[in-house]
Amino acid sequence: RHPTETRLRAIAEMSERDKRRMRFYEEHCGYGVHEHLPGPVTYLTVLRDPIDRTLSVYDFLRQEGRLPADTPLAEFLESPALRRVWWIDNAQVRYLAGEHGDIVDAPVGECPPELLETAKHRLEHEIPWVGLLDRFDESLLLLCELLGWSTAVTVRSNVTKERSTRRSTIDPALLERIRELNALDLRLD
Repeated sequence: RHPTETRLRAIAEMSERDKRRMRFYEEHCGYGVHEHLPGPVTYLTVLRDPIDRTLSVYDFLRQEGRLPADTPLAEFLESPALRRVWWIDNAQVRYLAGEHGDIVDAPVGECPPELLETAKHRLEHEIPWVGLLDRFDESLLLLCELLGWSTAVTVRSNVTKERSTRRSTIDPALLERIRELNALDLRLD
């Protein structure tokens, strides 16, 4: 588990023994991370409703103390000093359209529309399994079928312990702002 900025360096610093033993690598990273990993690689990914993802990130960062607990959602969405671009703006397209393991880091509101086509192409042609968080159990069954497994055990990670921000309680104008910021992610179908 490494901060986004140091993940590729952490892979590069792995011992050759650890690289040879690696069978599974789970991380939030841009597409192309396979260029830094040993052996053949198969991508698997889970997509999430972009609005729920943004609200979850907001709650998670406040719980972790990485964002002051009293920070209003509107300030989180609009203040560059408080957040990284992928926390609020088309994160899934930025990850899927990444290059060399890096996330596309275009400024907020300037995520090029052609990245959507790159992301869709990769989902359709380069990633053999795409799960949906909202349908996790069904997605996991399909993964087991793909891999020829009879069963699977899951471990939850990066889970927001207490979700205090719910879509139903958000000002409609803020929900619309989140939709605008995630317009490309909302078109990942």
